[in-house]
Amino acid sequence: MTKPTVDVRPVRVTNRRPSEDPIHRATVSQWVWAIREGVPPVRVARAIAQYAHKDQKRRYTDTPYWWHPAAVAGMVDALDWSAEAREAAVSAAWLHDVVEDTWVTLADLIHVFHRDGTEGPIVQAVRLLTDPHTPEHGNREWRKRQYQQQVARLGGPVVHAVKALDLVDNLRSIALYDTRFARVFVEEAEGYVLDHAPWEAQNLLRKELEAAKEALGLEVA
Repeated sequence: MTKPTVDVRPVRVTNRRPSEDPIHRATVSQWVWAIREGVPPVRVARAIAQYAHKDQKRRYTDTPYWWHPAAVAGMVDALDWSAEAREAAVSAAWLHDVVEDTWVTLADLIHVFHRDGTEGPIVQAVRLLTDPHTPEHGNREWRKRQYQQQVARLGGPVVHAVKALDLVDNLRSIALYDTRFARVFVEEAEGYVLDHAPWEAQNLLRKELEAAKEALGLEVA
């Protein structure tokens, strides 16, 4: 079987540069200080997500958006990890949408978590969980296919676990509140290859997909 390839069109290079807004720079400096003072990375990641998403609301429910990464982080934390992998996985779960949906950049996260200038496990996971494509690059079907290939080909257990449980949390709300789009989302969710995720995460996603398909009147394999 041929391994999927990732399209290499140029995308969102601006997200690799530090934030330039003075208020944002001051905020990033506070997060850097927290890490230097020994605050656990997971707590800093939570603070970043809560602050960066603070003015955003969840579609359909109008609840604070950061409740979504909180839910994903809680599910990820419940999995069986080594101490080092747990830190990266739960931190990435909190941060999985900040680069894609807020002013926070990959450069900001490197500055906070990895002062040597390298990505490190947390930022690497966030980068792979970030869909770099916008509507300017192609239609939704094309964009999602490229992103699915990125996650499948380059992601390891942390990335696959966070993505699986991100899909789980999104399926629960979309299937309940938007049955028309849910049919599209279910098909997209089934297109992800997340073989490196812990079996508990894979099983939970499978069950959530089955529940969504039953609710939508779709055939369950």
